[in-house]
Amino acid sequence: MATNAFVSPIELTHAGDGSGRIFVVERAGRIRVFDGSPGASQVQTFLDISDRVYDQFEGGLLGLAFHPDYSQNGEFYVDYTRKFPVAGKPDQTRTVISRFRVSDDDPDQAAPTEEILLTIDQFADNHNGGKVAFGPDGYLYIGMGDGGGSGDPQKTGQDTTSLLGAVLRIDVDHPGEVTAYGIPPDNPFADATDGSRPEIYAWGLRNPWRFSFDRLTGALWLADVGQVTFEEVDIIEKGHNYGWSLMEAYACYPPSDPQLCDPEALGLTLPVVAYDHTVGISITGGYVYRGQSAPSLYGAYLYADYSSKRFFAWKKGEEPPPESAMALTPTNIASFGEDEAGEVYLLGLFNNRIYKIVETNATPLPDTFPKTLTETGCFDDLATLTPAEGVLPYDVNVPLWSDTAVKSRYVVLPPGGALGYDAEGAWSAPDGTIFIKHFAIDTVEGDPQTRVRLETRFLVKEAGGVRGYTYRWNDEGTEAFLLDGADTRPLEVLRQGADQPVALTWRFPSRQQCTTCHTEAAGGLLGLRSGQLNRPLDYGTGSVEQLLALAVQGLLDGLPTAEVSDLPRWPQTGDTQAPAADRARAWLAANCANCHLPGGPSGVSLDLRYPTPLADTGVCGATPQVSNLGVLGAELLAPGEPERSVLWLRLQAGPADRMPPVSTSLNPEPALSVISEWIGALGSCPAP
Repeated sequence: MATNAFVSPIELTHAGDGSGRIFVVERAGRIRVFDGSPGASQVQTFLDISDRVYDQFEGGLLGLAFHPDYSQNGEFYVDYTRKFPVAGKPDQTRTVISRFRVSDDDPDQAAPTEEILLTIDQFADNHNGGKVAFGPDGYLYIGMGDGGGSGDPQKTGQDTTSLLGAVLRIDVDHPGEVTAYGIPPDNPFADATDGSRPEIYAWGLRNPWRFSFDRLTGALWLADVGQVTFEEVDIIEKGHNYGWSLMEAYACYPPSDPQLCDPEALGLTLPVVAYDHTVGISITGGYVYRGQSAPSLYGAYLYADYSSKRFFAWKKGEEPPPESAMALTPTNIASFGEDEAGEVYLLGLFNNRIYKIVETNATPLPDTFPKTLTETGCFDDLATLTPAEGVLPYDVNVPLWSDTAVKSRYVVLPPGGALGYDAEGAWSAPDGTIFIKHFAIDTVEGDPQTRVRLETRFLVKEAGGVRGYTYRWNDEGTEAFLLDGADTRPLEVLRQGADQPVALTWRFPSRQQCTTCHTEAAGGLLGLRSGQLNRPLDYGTGSVEQLLALAVQGLLDGLPTAEVSDLPRWPQTGDTQAPAADRARAWLAANCANCHLPGGPSGVSLDLRYPTPLADTGVCGATPQVSNLGVLGAELLAPGEPERSVLWLRLQAGPADRMPPVSTSLNPEPALSVISEWIGALGSCPAP
């Protein structure tokens, strides 16, 4: 199959009609079909409803389910988001559940007539759920998120008078008196008189992005995307309450007295699997594997984490839930798919690739990375952090914010290797390149005499991405030891201008967390930008221009002959000679554009890269798609009003809403001041 056959694939399924065909849902509103046999190359459009689909942020054509009797009645059902006009108000986002039929004369072409069965209002553009599937009982199941925002602001998770935050079950074959569908008589609230919705099958869910039925046992497996702390897998049973937003997985939400959310007392059902955000921050549910291409996985539930690209397999009843991943996925996996034979696929939403799970005889290589920083040989003297020969220091103009940490950076190129220059985009680096970043913190901000060594990270460039390793320094600062997973260290920091120190928990990332920031769309290597590296650096013999130093040593290919002063250079946050607008944009580029750029994993249509004109960033005057953070009339960037600008407010928000989202807890005060100055000086949004 050609790699450009699909655009943003988000669902893969089959018709169950014996044809072996595979249907792929594209987020923008198309369903594509092809012969599922090996070597198939012809793909055609089965249905195109892109004219009515709202595909921004987490919206789009999200689900497809073929009727169990599709071979006889030709019916299939879709779940998509759409904007509906509302008089005197902004357009209303709604989930739409519709029925279509195959055309009479072409099995690979759907008829255009749409029958809308159900619409559900959403008050934000995230947490849409989107999965639809027929269960073994012949009823249609629908996954609905809590309506969006952050922290279940309208408390729909526990509100059974709302269709949000629940798995719904409807009878599409027997319409009701006033609805285009019927209610299964054994639904939990089929006969309720208290306003509870009869469509509800189970509730207490945050964002049931993907669920599936085990084709052997009929069990309904569902992955629910978490908020601040946990991701979870639930086995859904009729009439059960899965806790959100009283609980997030096994923990009270928000954290409080456990007696206030006692699951037994409240009748809540706990997940069968959960992992915390040191492992990943966005679960993608899959299938219980019943195929033949990967025999060792038979009977295991397969799932992944979208952010950390970790892949898991768990056999219920045979093994405890896995603490570590079976493998890393080749890209951010937005969805799994299953064909008619029970083989399972992974869908890369942003690289437009589909992967089939096939077992090989390959044996994973043992992890032989050195266990101490001394053993790496990268520093001749740990006391002074004197780099060994071949370990080249470098620096950036605008560092990633890391709770006041002081950093030093080094790069080790493989023999004969060189970095690849690019004027505005990400530089390239040969496989085998090692980037080293050392972190320390001044417990009295700005006073080097109070400096404490925290960690030294290694990022290894390899084919298909990067791998991260973290060495934690001992309390004496004499040696650093390789961590197997995430860790924490409590600190107190006296910030500049403050009278009392603030408590800080330093978070050492797990290896999988590295890809949360070092995204595929950003090239994996965040600091390697011309504007970041175009600066002077003292190599011990005086200050020289860093770009020229790299080029002279043969470590940089493609540097133009123009004067370095003419090349892009991002202004430092504290450089008061530079315009506030440039300093603000540079800080946002360094801290936010790794996710918020075209093809990035955030799903939000923003582009915060430094060269992008403000008119093209998607932030100025834009309505927040996720949450207004409780600010009436909020915009992502409200010209002249930083206090009404979500972009500025998120930098100082609580853990659930803070950006950047990983390992930051202290406010980036210099950046807040510069960004506030920039927004305050804007009179209006520039014309696109």
